[in-house]
Amino acid sequence: MSSEDKTTDPLLEILAKVRSIDARLTDVDTRLTNVESRLTSLEAKVDERLRETRTIWQQALKEIMDTRDEQRQFRAHSEKEFKRVSNKIDLLHEDNLNLRTDNREVRNRLDALEHNSPTERIT
Repeated sequence: MSSEDKTTDPLLEILAKVRSIDARLTDVDTRLTNVESRLTSLEAKVDERLRETRTIWQQALKEIMDTRDEQRQFRAHSEKEFKRVSNKIDLLHEDNLNLRTDNREVRNRLDALEHNSPTERIT
């Protein structure tokens, strides 16, 4: 072998290794490009879902707030009606006591009349 062949062989080996490294870097670059593409696609899907769910959550929040308002209105109306019913019960109670008092007075007067009367008692 000549000295030129010996020099050429290591250069060829280095060249082969550089080509191998270049091929692997190209493969890594391709895979990285694919990963970036997939990541971009995922980000787009996430953004789309966020836009979709944002309107759903906004609608749900609006419905919750509307329900709370309706509940407050119902509570206020119910409290007003309960007060009216309570006042009516108080009036009925008062009327009942007045009627019982009047009834007792009439009974007492009747008893007094019967006690003072020489005629037969009515039972």
